[in-house]
This record gives sequence, structure tokens and C-alpha cells, in this order.
Amino acid sequence: MKKDDGVLGYIGRGGEVYETIAAVAPKFGRLVAFRNNIEHSAHPPSSLYLGGRFSFAVKVAKNRRLAYIKRLYELMSDWSDQLSSQMQILMRQLMYGKHDNPLVSKLSDDFIEQLFQKLTKESSDIEEGYVVAQF
Repeated sequence: MKKDDGVLGYIGRGGEVYETIAAVAPKFGRLVAFRNNIEHSAHPPSSLYLGGRFSFAVKVAKNRRLAYIKRLYELMSDWSDQLSSQMQILMRQLMYGKHDNPLVSKLSDDFIEQLFQKLTKESSDIEEGYVVAQF
């Protein structure tokens, strides 16, 4: 890989500057898929490159439960400074996949969906300026 070839990098925490711990070189027709909470970055190709480059993100999940968990985690992280300590713990558990397997998790699919609906409504109320109790 050359320095400015449009690499997608997976990065690890290293102070203000992130250390690249893995990278994927661009290649025609290549698709890169990874869990959404992995720190990552993409770099544009060199200004000398005259070809086209298209990047897009698609949110996918293996099943309905994982889709709700992913969206719930994203929603909670947007409002993390307003979450109770118990909800912050749940957010971290969702981030690390603790509730991905319904056979192991104590959270039912219905609970996850209902919590997502509740937080979606409360976050839209907050954005509209209504005062809402802490999550």
C-alpha cells in the first residue's frame, strides 16, 4: 500500500493521534464489512489519482434483534451524557455484544424493541425542546 491510496484503516486508541492497527487497500469491487462501533477512518486517494472513487455506508444486521441492538446503541451513544449510570452500563454492554445472543442475554427481543421506541420518542422530544425526565 502506498501512503495516499485511499486506505481504510482500523485504528486503536493512542492519545490524540490514533495508531493504525490494520488497514485494507482499495481494490475495484472490494467490500469491507465490520461492526459499526470499531474506530475507523478512510483516507482519500492522492490528488494525482484521476479515477473515480465512491464510498457509501450501509447499515445491515444478521437479524432483527441485532438491528435493534445496533440502532439502540447508536441512539444511546448520541445521548450518553444524559443517560443514567444504569443506562450507560447497558450501552457499554450493547457495544461489546453482551446481549447479541438471545439464548444468553436476559433482555428479550420485545424489551430491546420497546426501549428503542421509548428512547427514540424521548430523544425527538428533547430535540424539539420539550423537557423530559432523564433516561
